[in-house]
Amino acid sequence: MSKTVFVLGGTGGIGSAVVHSFHRLGWHVAVMARGCKPKNLNLSNDKSVTLYTGNAADENDMRRVGREFAEVHGRADCLVYSVGVPPDIGIALSEYPVEDWDTTFDTYVKGFLLSFQVMLPYMNSGGHIIALGSAITRFSSDSLPPIYAGHYAAAKAALSELVKWSRREAKEKGVRVSLLSPGAVDTAAHKVGDLANVPKKLLPLSVVCDAILSMITNGIEGELQVVA
Repeated sequence: MSKTVFVLGGTGGIGSAVVHSFHRLGWHVAVMARGCKPKNLNLSNDKSVTLYTGNAADENDMRRVGREFAEVHGRADCLVYSVGVPPDIGIALSEYPVEDWDTTFDTYVKGFLLSFQVMLPYMNSGGHIIALGSAITRFSSDSLPPIYAGHYAAAKAALSELVKWSRREAKEKGVRVSLLSPGAVDTAAHKVGDLANVPKKLLPLSVVCDAILSMITNGIEGELQVVA
């Protein structure tokens, strides 16, 4: 019997690769994305892939999609939270617009909270919830990268704590909760704009996807760090 994965942010650079990885293994894949026509997937005619339009950080959207997911799939064996927004590393914290700060925290923190609240009752026992963190939270104060990323780092650090506390509650239902924290990943975001000029080693998308699959297959729970 095929298993089911729910990928939130499944049309982004990392999310779409995750979707394809599960699809190749024969899983049923549910995808939630803000865009109405996710062009990155090229799987719209595949009956094993179900697309849902909605914003994970919008409570009404998240609860609606959760109900729609349950009607079609019943329960999930895995949830991957890979929702993100385009980086804006050119603005210092001292000048960072509060509305953009709110968007960042909504995307990486509030969205995960809502997806956890909505989807935990629909997770099979033995299931796994995996959120994508970031290596940026591991820099010491004297080795920060030459970019303005305080807003992003703060949100990813908050997500790390949220995952840790969610893990304890999910354990009561037999569900694992983990954080995968990769370094800079080989996506379009690192090849155009301000990030393209920052020296770095890029982590292949396949390595990130393999790490997610390994965590699920081997029952690895906690935080897994992956670097190039």
